Amino acid sequence: MPVDKVYSEKEILKMAEVQQSMFEPRDIQVSTVMPIPATLPEELRMFAFNKGDVSTFPAPKLDSTNLVGYYLLDASSILPVIALDLQPHDSVLDLCAAPGGKTLAMLQLVSADYMTCNDVSTARLRRLKEVLKWYYPHYSNVDILQRDARQMHECLYSKVLVDAPCNTDRHVVLEDENNLFKPSRVNERLELPRRQKDLLLAGIKCCKPGGSVVYSTCTLSPAQNDGVIQAVVEEIWQQTSIDIVIQDLTWMASKFRNTFKFYRNCRHGQLVLPCLTANFGPMYFSKITRIK
Repeated sequence: MPVDKVYSEKEILKMAEVQQSMFEPRDIQVSTVMPIPATLPEELRMFAFNKGDVSTFPAPKLDSTNLVGYYLLDASSILPVIALDLQPHDSVLDLCAAPGGKTLAMLQLVSADYMTCNDVSTARLRRLKEVLKWYYPHYSNVDILQRDARQMHECLYSKVLVDAPCNTDRHVVLEDENNLFKPSRVNERLELPRRQKDLLLAGIKCCKPGGSVVYSTCTLSPAQNDGVIQAVVEEIWQQTSIDIVIQDLTWMASKFRNTFKFYRNCRHGQLVLPCLTANFGPMYFSKITRIK
């Protein structure tokens, strides 16, 4: 057949990116259950400015015990930790742990003997260890792994956090250094949804029956949020004997409506939208419970 049009490599990549960013929601064979709302644990110490106050927190300093007084992170980053509903003796896997903000939050709620932190990057693990040294000096009790999380299938944990690599929308808007939208990183960007799906599948396989997995990103991309949940549910239903349900997290949007602005039309999770009076996020999070 004669060729009607010849596309350059750049044009092909552009078409692939447009296709990747599209998300077509489908009805999937999975139950959504309404859980009993979790209570905010007293052990979790969080501080934030009131809504409408967009001041900058001062940089943390060493306190009298030679530890850093507090860890600065986007306030919405604490929501996936709250969604996990951690109990003191849960066995916890932080599948993509570095740089360590959510890890520190979880360590306030569980025994360190039950905490496993994993990251595939040597540089990011070095950062995680530095954070633990300055905030949690006895981190030698925390099991730190350097593995490709997509290859982890050991069914050992009652709670799993999959804080997946993503577009990191706030970073790419504010920072030029190592920006994911550089032309040189287009293939990495196109691979993200597949990688996220594989990470979440691994997290579910690492979770004990009766346990829960929280998937989170800091992007507005529907393909990397609800789209990943949809793809994972379909693959589990078609290719495994695992049974899961999705937890309805509407109660969290209601509970934190005075602090964050939530998008109302997610199908499988909750999404914090940045706005002028509540400059947090984006942060998407979805909770899955493994039945068998």
